[in-house]
Amino acid sequence: MAFQKLFPRLQAIVADVGRNVVRVGLTDDLGRLNHETVREYDPAAQSTISTAISAFARDVGLRSFPPRAAFAVSGVPRGETISITKSRWILSRAGLTAMFRAPPLIINDFAANAWAMSDPKCSGRMEPMTPTIVRPDLPGTYCILGLGSGLGVAIVSRDEYGLVNVVPTEGGHLGLMHGLSGADRILNKLQAGGTPVTAETLFSGLGLLSTYRAVCELRGQAPRCTSLAELLAPAMMTHDPAVLETLEFVGRGFWHFAGNMVMAYGAWDGLILTGSVAAALKSVLRRPDLAASFNVKGPWMRQLASTPKASISFKHAELEGAAVALLMNDRRQQAAEQLSVAARAA
Repeated sequence: MAFQKLFPRLQAIVADVGRNVVRVGLTDDLGRLNHETVREYDPAAQSTISTAISAFARDVGLRSFPPRAAFAVSGVPRGETISITKSRWILSRAGLTAMFRAPPLIINDFAANAWAMSDPKCSGRMEPMTPTIVRPDLPGTYCILGLGSGLGVAIVSRDEYGLVNVVPTEGGHLGLMHGLSGADRILNKLQAGGTPVTAETLFSGLGLLSTYRAVCELRGQAPRCTSLAELLAPAMMTHDPAVLETLEFVGRGFWHFAGNMVMAYGAWDGLILTGSVAAALKSVLRRPDLAASFNVKGPWMRQLASTPKASISFKHAELEGAAVALLMNDRRQQAAEQLSVAARAA
């Protein structure tokens, strides 16, 4: 199937450059992701991002590239050359600018997740976790936590004019476990092994296994789970005492961390959870006795208790978010141009 020869003003190529795969898609006439166009490419088959983009163009029948492009990358999108974390992929701003005849927008992949959630027309399925519903389409400040192979933290701020700003952070590499009742024995065991004890090393996919092994050692039993899939299997989650203790600690610890993040960024308008591990731990994170740890003791305890929470799942959040970020970037550029014209005319 060949797509339009003459590109509408808002059509663009969007890409999600991860550690093990790159996903590429086209936006529609309104600038939002066309899910039917999404393709995946393996670094073993495509040696560079440019060759992956060229392969995509051939696969969908593009005769030339649209001048608009956005990339969501696993890593810090700074500098002329951007290396993808734990991957062979490298992005060159100059090379991509030459390919698209205009500078592409390059953002962090978890920031792209947050951008996707900021769009009232996103395809994500939001599930409330509190009686009060999270409304990221309304003005406010929202904290997004992504729990998967890592732990992403991003802040979405929407003003009264509908302008959105997304702030990607490295909050997942903070500890903030002080004050969590009964946590010291597990934290001390992990610290004794020389591992930095951060939210990511405790609660992410690989972190869960490390936490579980520490619990097994403290209980004096051999680990029965050797993979994350085994650890999160329903039978283990209900019958293995070490798994039960691990998940109770993770549930309390994760909510304690989430409460600290909401306070740190003033995200009183809502907390949204996403990611594969968050989905797998759905039954654990919804337990009221564990979720109560979100209400960190102190002067803001009542405010935390009234903060709405939700979870959300997407199929292509990074691609949707890259498209939304590009639209907002266009809007800001147009506003800046109008102000410049008005200033010259004054």
